[in-house]
Amino acid sequence: MKNFYCDFKHPENCQIKKSLSILADKWNLAIISLFHQNLDWLNTDSKLYSDFSLSFNQIKRELQSISSKVLTERLNQLVLENYLHKETFSEGRRKRTLYYLTKKGVLSKEVLILINERINN
Repeated sequence: MKNFYCDFKHPENCQIKKSLSILADKWNLAIISLFHQNLDWLNTDSKLYSDFSLSFNQIKRELQSISSKVLTERLNQLVLENYLHKETFSEGRRKRTLYYLTKKGVLSKEVLILINERINN
């Protein structure tokens, strides 16, 4: 019998467990929360679902105690897991990288709000 939420015979395939472990990471949650605080609207006609972007340096300034190495690792993980979209472009001789929430990143806000409400009630 297949479980609706997770296949407990193959827990490595459980998407809920995987998603919660990504969102529960101290720094991933803090990074995603920075975007959620500034989430204004959804643009469903493009692959980016938020018009709000943050650069590496902006995130670093907000999360003062995170090291550059850890921030790079966490941003790469969130891009790989499709919570963030990374866009790099040139500004003269410099490259600039901006991060945007994807649809999955936007929808994670609802999940985190629901978890918070359940915990606090």
